[in-house]
Amino acid sequence: MELAGAVARHHPLSTGTFQVDDTLLEAVGSRTKMVVVNSPSNPSGAVLDAASLRLVADICRDHDLYVLSDEIYENLVYGKEHVSLASLDGMAERTITINGFSKAYAMTGWRIGYAVAPRPILRQMEKVQQHTISHPATFAMFGALAALRGSQDCVEAMRREFERRRDYLIPALRDLGYATAPADGAFYAYVQVDGDDMAIARSWLHDAHVAVTPGTAFGTPGWLRLSYATAMENLEEAVERIARV
Repeated sequence: MELAGAVARHHPLSTGTFQVDDTLLEAVGSRTKMVVVNSPSNPSGAVLDAASLRLVADICRDHDLYVLSDEIYENLVYGKEHVSLASLDGMAERTITINGFSKAYAMTGWRIGYAVAPRPILRQMEKVQQHTISHPATFAMFGALAALRGSQDCVEAMRREFERRRDYLIPALRDLGYATAPADGAFYAYVQVDGDDMAIARSWLHDAHVAVTPGTAFGTPGWLRLSYATAMENLEEAVERIARV
C-alpha cells in the first residue's frame, strides 16, 4: 500500500467482541479510499459476524470506498460460517478479495496466492505488482493446480484436526488464568497478558522454550499470539511449560 502512495491507519476492534462497531465510521475521512478486512483473522482467530460485515459494506457503499478482504483462512472456521464480503449486495464491484494456498492446503512457504477484483482495479494492481514480484516458482504453480483439481477431503480433515487442537488449547490457557480472543477461525490462540507483552514473550521463550509472537507486532500490545499448527503432544507440553513460568 505504501509503495502505491497510500497511508495505512489502524482501527482497533473491540477487545471484548473482536467485531466491527460504529467507531469504524469515525475513522473514515475525506481521504479514505479503502477499508482492509481480515476474517478469519490473523492474529486473533476471530471471525467477523454478519452484523460486522454488513456494517463494513454499508460504510463502503455510503462513502464510495473499496474494501480489501483478506480471506486466506476461509476454510479454517469452527462453529461459524465464513461469508465473503464480495457476496453482499453491491459489494462485488468494490471488493478486492485476496486468498492463497498456504493455509488450507498446507503450502506454507510456497507463497502463491491470488486476487479477485473488478478488471479495472486489477489493471491498476498489476502496475504495482509487476515491479515487485515476477511470478511464482514453477513447482508452486503445479502444486496449486493439484490442490484445486484434487479431492478437498484433506482440507476438511485438517480443519477438524485444527478444531481438535483449538478445543484443547483455549480451555487449557483459560484454566491457567489467561483470557483469550474468540478462536473461531485460523489456527491461533490470542492471549491477553498482564504487563509488557514483549518482555513476557521473551520470558516464555527463554524460561519455557515456548515461542510466541507479541501483540505489539500487530499493533495490539498486551497480547500474545500462539499458533496451534503443531502436533497435539507439542501443545500439551507447551501448556505445561507455560504453567511453570
